[in-house]
Amino acid sequence: MLTNNKNVLAWVDEMVALCKPAKVVWIDGSDEQLQALREEAVSTGEMMWLNQEKLPGCMYHRTAV
Repeated sequence: MLTNNKNVLAWVDEMVALCKPAKVVWIDGSDEQLQALREEAVSTGEMMWLNQEKLPGCMYHRTAV
């Protein structure tokens, strides 16, 4: 958990009870987490790397329908 804010924690608990997600992931903004999220999105086909020679670091993102 990245916060001790009781209001935020209560809201998250409320949303978990309402939506029943398989898991809750707190985004910490780390490079490691960014890389893991990118790898997961690439593996599912949600994101793909663009031509790295022309567009270094750029990716194409498709939203799920």
